[in-house]
Amino acid sequence: MTSEGDGIVMKCPQILALYLPQFHETKHNNEWWGEGYTEWTAVREAMPLFEDHCQPVVPQNNNYYNLLDEGTIQWQSNLARRYGVDGFVFYHYYFGEGRLELETPAECLLADKGISMPFCFCWANQSWVRSWSKYVGNAWNTYHECDVPKDENGILIEQKYGNEDEWERHFQYLLPFFKDERYIKHDGKPIFLFYRQDEISCLDEMIFYWRKRAEENGLPGLYLISMGKGEDSPNTDTGVQVITVQDYIRSSDSDVITKNGVTCIDYGRYCDFVAESLPKGHRNNILYTVCGYDTTPRKGDKGICLINRTSQKFRTHIETMLKKSIRYGNDYFIINAWNEWGEGMHLEPDETDGYAYLEAVRAARSKIESLDETEIRKVSSVDGINNNSSQLDGKSNGKFEKLYRVCSKLLDRLLDGEEALSRKLREYGVKSVAIYGVGNVGIKVYRILEREGIPVNYAIDRVAGDKAGLKVFRPGKDLPQADAIIITAYDDGRIKKEMQSMTGMKVFDIEELI
Repeated sequence: MTSEGDGIVMKCPQILALYLPQFHETKHNNEWWGEGYTEWTAVREAMPLFEDHCQPVVPQNNNYYNLLDEGTIQWQSNLARRYGVDGFVFYHYYFGEGRLELETPAECLLADKGISMPFCFCWANQSWVRSWSKYVGNAWNTYHECDVPKDENGILIEQKYGNEDEWERHFQYLLPFFKDERYIKHDGKPIFLFYRQDEISCLDEMIFYWRKRAEENGLPGLYLISMGKGEDSPNTDTGVQVITVQDYIRSSDSDVITKNGVTCIDYGRYCDFVAESLPKGHRNNILYTVCGYDTTPRKGDKGICLINRTSQKFRTHIETMLKKSIRYGNDYFIINAWNEWGEGMHLEPDETDGYAYLEAVRAARSKIESLDETEIRKVSSVDGINNNSSQLDGKSNGKFEKLYRVCSKLLDRLLDGEEALSRKLREYGVKSVAIYGVGNVGIKVYRILEREGIPVNYAIDRVAGDKAGLKVFRPGKDLPQADAIIITAYDDGRIKKEMQSMTGMKVFDIEELI
């Protein structure tokens, strides 16, 4: 499916699966959690905590593999190719000063040129802490955790980013992988994901340095992807639209029940929430979903579980997400995960479902590759709009064009130092505002207004919480007071009308103001 028409490139994106390398013993894991610890430890000891709770999950044929055993990664590679998974996104654990953890499986893959599986890295750039430990109030791993922790305040390894010397050391480690012909590249540029880019205070400087070093080493550059929940850096190439189970729980659409302490969510409702979520940030955000979720092997009755999950629901969901990816012109689609057994996210076969979830991926991909453009346009809930074909017109892609037009104008005003927004608002008697939408446009508006002396009291978004220093409320009638609401999200007029009706406040569309 490679034809083009009305702006839509009819090509199925590459399907990538996140890959956890913690299925082998390491010196430090033995010290921290007890001799012989691997990811399988919690998986084996999991218990059913409510009726029809499928625990413990057992890998098919009791294949509690060791990633260091000869043939294991080859088996995974063959399995992935057979069922339509194009590559693995290895979690990469680098903590600064040359310290690595769980690096051996990727190094084994690099050394064995006979394994043909494409791969890339996602830098899991957070400090390691005992977040699941009995020492911080969780029951997880009480049988295997060492009785006397040797760390302070639960921190096992602190993440350090350093300066150019440190960035060079990290880059030199990555370079042989980047140059490997199997490493996934975008227009020749090695792909590299940041798991929590918002926690890297030197991110932009490090990106600039790495891009320069890549070109000096014969690469055309790097293709850098923001994956975390924080604000994207303008210096990354794109982002991943990660809609987590926790996002669903915090949403107004959530329907959560508790079973013996476990937070339970209907899998189908979560899938609908993911499919209908509006993109934030970069125009071509990579879409993402999970094949399951159950954290009780790690967190016991404090865990979260997606219930009523079936491979057929997963297949339908993957078809929808792939169609949506094509509508956005995305080259990649990410599934979490290939083998995150401890959180119930695994495509690998188990004793209960066999190969059903891999079969679902293959069937969904086959279906998408057989579709024509007309059928792609029929996908429901693309952009969160229920088949409004006028707004889905590929010729204009109006939603994204508008947002980027706004971004461009805002940046120009920001660079020029022109206090246009505050002056316009004061003309309307506005002394404080709320911002509807906390994507890139909303955050830029917030920063500009704060600089120009117009207080932003709070933000409004489907997902409540805190972002960029703002308290975020879900849309409703009982919002805190402000003189006006500025809509920075895409709106065909409905949001503005609803906000005026609900709150009685003045409501402005950002494009009107600038």
